[in-house]
Amino acid sequence: MRRFSYPYVLLSLAVTLTLAGLFYLPYLSVRNKTIKAFHEQQTLLMDHAVEGIQGYFTTYQHALEYLAEQNSILELDSGGKLLVEDFYAIHKSRLLGVFRSDDKGKVVFSVTGEEDNLWRGIDKQVLKKVLLEKTLAVSDPIDANQRKCCVIMTHPLFREHTYYGNISFLISFEEVAKRYIDQVKLDRAAYVMLFSRNGITLYAPQPELVGTPINSYPHHELQQLYAKMGGGQKGFFTLTQDFTVTEGSQDIHRHGVHLPVDLPGDNFWSILIAAPENEVLHTMAAFRNQWLIVTIITTIAVGCLSMGLTLVIAGRREEKKHREVEEQLVVLLDHAPMGVLLVNGKGMVTYANKAASQMIEVDPRQTLYNKPFLEFIHPDDQGKVAEKLSNSQPGTPGEIASVTVTTIGKMNRDAKISITPFTLGSERCNIVILQDITDELKVEEIQRRLATAAEQISEIVMITDTEGIIEDVNGAFCKMTGYSRDETLGSEYCLMCSSDNDNHLLEHIGEVVSRGEIWQGRIIIKRKNSTVFIAASSVSPVRNHSGRVTHWVTVQRDITNEVEIESRLRQAQKMEAIGTFAGGIAHDFNNILGAIIGFTDMALLQTEKESELYDHLVHIRQGGKRAADLVHQILTFSRQSTMTKIAVTVAPVIKESLRLIRASIPSTIAIERHIVDPDSKVMAAPVQLQQIMMNLCSNAFFSMREKGGTLTIILEQVSSERCGDIDVSFGDTCLCLTVQDTGVGMEDATLQRIFNPFFTTKEPGEGTGMGLSVVLGIVQDLGGDVQVESAVGKGTTFSIFLPLAGKGGEGVLLSSEVPLPSGNEHILVIDDEKDIRETFKMMLNHFGYTVTTTSNPKEVLSLLQDDECTIDLVITDHTMPVMTGLELTTEITKIRPELPVILCTGYSDKLNSDAAKDAGACALMMKPVDLQELASSVRSALESPAAS
Repeated sequence: MRRFSYPYVLLSLAVTLTLAGLFYLPYLSVRNKTIKAFHEQQTLLMDHAVEGIQGYFTTYQHALEYLAEQNSILELDSGGKLLVEDFYAIHKSRLLGVFRSDDKGKVVFSVTGEEDNLWRGIDKQVLKKVLLEKTLAVSDPIDANQRKCCVIMTHPLFREHTYYGNISFLISFEEVAKRYIDQVKLDRAAYVMLFSRNGITLYAPQPELVGTPINSYPHHELQQLYAKMGGGQKGFFTLTQDFTVTEGSQDIHRHGVHLPVDLPGDNFWSILIAAPENEVLHTMAAFRNQWLIVTIITTIAVGCLSMGLTLVIAGRREEKKHREVEEQLVVLLDHAPMGVLLVNGKGMVTYANKAASQMIEVDPRQTLYNKPFLEFIHPDDQGKVAEKLSNSQPGTPGEIASVTVTTIGKMNRDAKISITPFTLGSERCNIVILQDITDELKVEEIQRRLATAAEQISEIVMITDTEGIIEDVNGAFCKMTGYSRDETLGSEYCLMCSSDNDNHLLEHIGEVVSRGEIWQGRIIIKRKNSTVFIAASSVSPVRNHSGRVTHWVTVQRDITNEVEIESRLRQAQKMEAIGTFAGGIAHDFNNILGAIIGFTDMALLQTEKESELYDHLVHIRQGGKRAADLVHQILTFSRQSTMTKIAVTVAPVIKESLRLIRASIPSTIAIERHIVDPDSKVMAAPVQLQQIMMNLCSNAFFSMREKGGTLTIILEQVSSERCGDIDVSFGDTCLCLTVQDTGVGMEDATLQRIFNPFFTTKEPGEGTGMGLSVVLGIVQDLGGDVQVESAVGKGTTFSIFLPLAGKGGEGVLLSSEVPLPSGNEHILVIDDEKDIRETFKMMLNHFGYTVTTTSNPKEVLSLLQDDECTIDLVITDHTMPVMTGLELTTEITKIRPELPVILCTGYSDKLNSDAAKDAGACALMMKPVDLQELASSVRSALESPAAS
């Protein structure tokens, strides 16, 4: 009996174990790469949620900053409360409440959507601590009226370093989670959790976990994870213990990623996503199974073969050496990845390895031995293969790029053949190597189809190397840019980018794509004819087999029209903002003007018309009326409505405007006035012409403020050739108003944008950017045209062309000679502004009426219920803190339906004549109210059928 050679046995065992270890290394590498790729996918998935939450808080940070700057919020007057109420009405779907606290941390005003008291569920000490923050802050989670995980976002109110309290928002995290976290699409067993800075659970897959501190979770691993998240950094983790516990659950490995969510006020939250390892690695399940099978089979085969060879070597070490070499060669050939056949001079197969047999689909129980080789070649290719078999020189390989191999099952496969003749003994043979290229040809076909598709789409598709040299473009590129394919290939892409792009744009794109990321944005492209268009671009990296970025693929779409529409939308939004602002100041400003105009009217009635004081009062009244018209003009401009136009002589408006602004400009600026046609009239509201003059002159003064200069005003009628397309109904001329300065002038780029709303070349605080857009809007409303000429260093000339009006009268001022209606009735005036009450009382007393005034509408209702009440007419303001004018009118109509009521308002977008009549009022007066309008309206109301 032969003895075992233990060194050979141990060597065989070592080889088997080493082979198993080598097989494990690629699996470990693939596993790690799969986990890494999954982390990157998780990070990308959560970035959207993080950006959404941060954007949500940033939006309300800006809102708080805006509200904190409003004096009405700081003073907490009626305007401030109305502003808070309006703001909450707009955002009530996203906020639980808006509230104002004083410098002691006490809530003094709040607007909420709750029927019950919202503050009943909040710990008073916690609330006070938050509301004493003197910087922008987002609080830790709190409970509010049994609502879990609410936060307070607060901003301090200061005036000249004096602290007045805070304006704050109460935000429910349930709304934030519904908008940004619940929308995240997760794998089946993955979940998302969110923690506050101090470790409170804000969001979890199990609702009962919300509000739980992270240090209350039972596992030590979670404490360590929280310590990492506490630094506000992004990171990856692996857990063997889970946050969530369900019945029958097992401890499994989970992989995930945590990211910080930066909040205003130097605060942050931490968000994490975790998925089971089997979900993370499910994409490599097929690879793992195949790896296990191959590893087991190979290990067993190698082990058995090693043991067999060991026994053979041990028994026949010397006499079997040559045979061992042959057997090893056969084994190697059988494991070769391509088919190897030996064909004799008669064309018969004398050897075929395993790969060749599998390619020709030979049954394992059969063999290719002594079968004609050409039998497995498609008839169309047999001629060229036979020629290679017979004509090739020994030792010289001959290749055929592609032939069709017909399997035993009559299936066709594409193959590449290499035939090398050699002599075995005295017989001429051929070594035939078959390489299956069926899949490669399919890939090439797919690539051809993709190239065809890229050629047919309407978007630009371009391939460049990492240096920006163009290697391929599709037809859409040539069509959009005007460059031919030959002109494009080999040129630098940067030469086709317009100089209007940012100087570092291409450098930034290169940095992003070189990191393997996709860059998306807008690029201005220059066509061959030097015109440009705006393209929405996406630049993606292309990697080679080693993972290195070798090329860039750029896809671009012309969005010039979309950008123009977007720009118009932004301008429309700006105009809406102007309307909101104008509406906010109109009521209070008209109350002030009402007092000014009222007292002026009374003074005019008591002053001799020929006196100098009378002339001064007339100018005061004109200024007040035009100020009122200016408020109306702002409202009209922002809402695209029209003003009442009359035939206005332009020359007096120009003279008055220059007289008003002369005192406000330095003496280094001279004013020259050339009124060629002083009697020319246009159809306009006087305040519109004054606005044109004030805005154009203001810009001219600004351009000459440093070096001085001359402002020239010319008013003349010009022939229709210069009038352009405007209407010249009266005569064959139009009116031209020229405003010319000798200031710094403008370049072409600035000249093209001067009429855009909010565009300005002035420093912040020096201009709003609305002046010239207002001028353009007024001129177009009057049917005119604006022309501008400017050169840098040579000044600017604005020419305003307006159609002439026919002869017509202009409005007249109140005169003491005009008889006004009077009476002796008893009139009740209700207004929360003391000056308005005093003005109305003084004017009505002048007409002989008995006047009673009050600021409390509820007192009026009590007074009217008295049977001895002698009130004949009620005049009430609409906007009052206790009760609105409409509500008061409705209640008065219920008590005394025969009593006439006149409603007054400085501004309300909800109150008009129809609404006033529906409430029971007989008239609606718009503030400011002058003496003539008041006298006529009162008399008309007292003599109406309802009053009798």
